[in-house]
Amino acid sequence: MIRRYVATLRRRARDYEVSFPEELKVKAVVGRDPADAARRAESALRLEVVRRVRKKEPLPEPGELEAGALLLPVEVPAKAVRVNLTLDANVLAALDEAAERCGFSRSGFVAEAVGIFIAATRHVQPARVRAVLDLPEASAADGRSVGERKRKGRAKRKG
Repeated sequence: MIRRYVATLRRRARDYEVSFPEELKVKAVVGRDPADAARRAESALRLEVVRRVRKKEPLPEPGELEAGALLLPVEVPAKAVRVNLTLDANVLAALDEAAERCGFSRSGFVAEAVGIFIAATRHVQPARVRAVLDLPEASAADGRSVGERKRKGRAKRKG
């Protein structure tokens, strides 16, 4: 679910500041230009929403949009869903070691890492991401999409 919260953008002497309503408990953020300030504000807002959801704290209702205000979208985390993954044994060992070192469960670490990756690549063309990571062109080693693999898996289980 996406919620949109109101924030105020203000030009300062050398930069731009975005501040939030008091009930959000998000500190003001500063950026070089309006776009940079808005990106930083979205990140700060996302962290606060995730924190509140994890602690089962209520989310405040979005405020009224006024002249000169920004409307910042934030994705509210949904219920966790169980999935099966197949990983190289060495990758799994490294994953478990990193999760333990950082104080996460395996699932929690994977969720955080994937969330960071998604945020970092949100505005990057998929071909560029694959090129930087030196991945093959197809979305899977066999060239089928995730949806195609799911459909085939369901068909095997039914038949």
